[in-house]
Amino acid sequence: MPEPGSLLLLGTGLLGLGLVMRKRRKSA
Repeated sequence: MPEPGSLLLLGTGLLGLGLVMRKRRKSA
């Protein structure tokens, strides 16, 4: 089972990536 810290980091990374993609799509 993965550590809570790594799981939180993974979730934050995915969330950040999604926000960046949305901003890029809106800008373009």
